[in-house]
Amino acid sequence: MKSHTFIYIITVALLAVSCGSGRKLVQEQQTASRYFYEKQYDSAATAYENIIAKYEAKNISAPAEVYASAGKSLYYSGREKDGVDLLYKAECMGYDDELSLIMKIKYYHKIDNHSKELNNLEKYQQMYRNGDEIQYVSIRLLKRYMQMNEYQKAQKAYEQIKDPEASEIELMELYHTALTKNGQKDKADQVAQRLFNADPTNFTGLNYTARKAFDHAENAYVAAIKEYEAKKTNAAYRTMVQKTKPLIEEFKTAKTLYLKLYNLYKRPIDAEILSRIYKRLNDKKNAATYERLSKQKK
Repeated sequence: MKSHTFIYIITVALLAVSCGSGRKLVQEQQTASRYFYEKQYDSAATAYENIIAKYEAKNISAPAEVYASAGKSLYYSGREKDGVDLLYKAECMGYDDELSLIMKIKYYHKIDNHSKELNNLEKYQQMYRNGDEIQYVSIRLLKRYMQMNEYQKAQKAYEQIKDPEASEIELMELYHTALTKNGQKDKADQVAQRLFNADPTNFTGLNYTARKAFDHAENAYVAAIKEYEAKKTNAAYRTMVQKTKPLIEEFKTAKTLYLKLYNLYKRPIDAEILSRIYKRLNDKKNAATYERLSKQKK
């Protein structure tokens, strides 16, 4: 139905040029359209350019849809810049469609024209919320907003992305950063756990999981010691032993995670925490080793 309407609009416009030449232009338009749908883009581009030239020879503009069709044909035939120039001309005349927007988005992304890429991305999002390319557009919006430090918009863009792309490590890391910047710690922690589950060597996920394991054991240990020191009775001592003994396994878990983290990324802060863990495990030798490593520059 859309193609019939499109041809009708072009036909009326072409007939308006003049009766005799109009009929010939209608035939040329039909030929150009056939070339395009048969994916003979070089032939389609030549045909559309000839149609445009005949309009402009009479000092009038071709219909916006003709410029758009010519632009798409040129784009597909490898003349991307010429194609986008015509798509932009059609846009200035009030015409845009889904394919035109995607072509402009990809071209402006390719040449690093960030502002024009963003304008077309946002326009696509507004016009085609359920469009065929909304997944691609949402991913590009996420990346552009993150580059601009627009974290609220970045968060919303990610939340429009569906699996399997939503589970890609790179995109989850961007989402985690956006959530952290937006002060949404609980959501950020959930994403960090997903990152660790997806890739146990991923820095964000491993750092979160290691810190969570250490903090739980350390906080429980310190609380038990403080409780004992406040009373310093035999009963309090027995209670402290009962509470701290099970924490040995938790400290061992934290140690394993931090060893992996340190060996992968060699951060002094991780060596410092390893030194503290080894002290809790009464391993003075390793505690001293990692305390020394914590003082080394990365």
